[in-house]
Amino acid sequence: MNCTVFLGSNIYVHHLTCYGSHGISISVGFSNDSIEQNTLSDVLIEDALIFEAMSGIHIKTHIDAGVGLIRNVTYRNIGIIGSYSYGICIEQNYTNRAVPNTGAPPLSNIPIVELNFFNVFGAVKAAALPYYVICAKGACSDWNWNFVHIFGQRCPGAHSNVSLVPISVKILGLVEKTAGFIMSYSLSLKRFEGKLAVVTGASSGIGKAIAEGLVKYGLVVAGVARRVKRIVEHAKQLRGAKGKLVGFKCDLTKEEDILETFDTITEELGPIHVLVNNAGVRLGGTVIDGDIEKLKTMLNTNVLGLAIATREAVKSMKAHNIKGHIINVNSVAGHAVTEFPRANLYPTTKFAVTALTETIRLEINREKLPIKITSLSPGVVLTEFREIADGKESAEASLKNPALVAEDVADAAFYILSTPEHVNVKELIVSVQGRFA
Repeated sequence: MNCTVFLGSNIYVHHLTCYGSHGISISVGFSNDSIEQNTLSDVLIEDALIFEAMSGIHIKTHIDAGVGLIRNVTYRNIGIIGSYSYGICIEQNYTNRAVPNTGAPPLSNIPIVELNFFNVFGAVKAAALPYYVICAKGACSDWNWNFVHIFGQRCPGAHSNVSLVPISVKILGLVEKTAGFIMSYSLSLKRFEGKLAVVTGASSGIGKAIAEGLVKYGLVVAGVARRVKRIVEHAKQLRGAKGKLVGFKCDLTKEEDILETFDTITEELGPIHVLVNNAGVRLGGTVIDGDIEKLKTMLNTNVLGLAIATREAVKSMKAHNIKGHIINVNSVAGHAVTEFPRANLYPTTKFAVTALTETIRLEINREKLPIKITSLSPGVVLTEFREIADGKESAEASLKNPALVAEDVADAAFYILSTPEHVNVKELIVSVQGRFA
């Protein structure tokens, strides 16, 4: 439902769940009369979640109003998930017919002052803007944005005829100035633009989604897989993006293949800044009646191939003193063994990835290398992974249950990479709400 506050003072709203429409919306300015009829002040909104809304937080004053005021409004502990237009949208003189569509600049008749954000976080959809602010000159002041992290693929927006949030904004913590206004540091992949990322298992599923997103963020991506023709076709679809995708054929069960591929990648594209060890396989069966070749394939792909690829990436990062990042796409199966028929050796290999990630992190720290490493553990994801493991019938049956999609895991990877240099996310587990895995 839409959660809207119109007029009044001394308002306390908490433990909200808002779905759709404008999320948590403040709307002031329905009258041409006195300021008292168009004033909202001393409002605290906290501990709320906004799902799948046009805007997560929307603050607007109406263009046809007289005078008014929005003062001392505080948002605290707000989560925004999947907004499809804006994460935080602030519009003076809002109307469906004017700003921002006509280019008409806003008026200053309803100032927005003492606007406070504390611990506002989340992610918007790919086409959405994380922030959009329209303010008339002198009409927005004394804003305090502290630990605001709205993640999205597009840059924050600004109206061309507008002077955005003025320098009287007070900021705590790290500061970043983007698109004309100032906020607490926002998650960003900007430092990796033009740099090289290697993504294994990039021909389908999670690896394909991560590779595509990184290209759109401006990275040069070396997509590694046995089915390299798929990557080549995907690269054609991404022409015109900020970055580019280049395919490399490699069998990650063979050390000589991995070494040759990484040598070719660095010779052709330069030093590695990001490695996403995504390639993995589960071959359905049991250990007690198991096919030894299946067991070897899972061990070689999920554990040894990952270790070799990591060694080669670290070698490149060390040689060029790169502040790099390695993400090992793990699984919830690497943290708990559950009743899952035909899991075979898969949980064992993923427990190994959990231990291996921490082992490498400690080795990196011991050598004081500026490299971060993260274990990213998704639950059940709708990809062709299940069909390869258990057959088409089992995969189709699994569609009846709620599951993640590849883009959910890709978004988690982008969040990990976007954290400031002093922050290392050691482990991130992503699962479907209401489901164990």
